Amino acid sequence: MRIIKIIFWLGIVSVLAKGVFDLGKKNYFLNQRLQRLQTQLEEIETENRQLKDRIVYFSHLENLIKEVKSKFNYLKPGEKLIVLPEQD
Repeated sequence: MRIIKIIFWLGIVSVLAKGVFDLGKKNYFLNQRLQRLQTQLEEIETENRQLKDRIVYFSHLENLIKEVKSKFNYLKPGEKLIVLPEQD
C-alpha cells in the first residue's frame, strides 16, 4: 500500500513539475515576443515623431518653398541660380 502512495505522489509531482516547466517555457517565449514588440513600438513612435515634425516644418510656406527650390532647382521669375562646386 505504501508503494502505491509513493507512486501516486510521484505521478502528481511529475505532472505538476511538467506543468510548471511548460509555463516557464511559455513565459520565456512570451517575454521574448514582448521585447520585440516593444522595440518595434519604439521604432514606430520615433518614426511618428519625425513625420509629425516634418508636417509642422512643411506647414510653413517658407520651408516648403525652400525645399522645392533645393530638390527641384525651382526658381521664381527673375531669380538666378548660382552653383558652387564641391570642395574636397
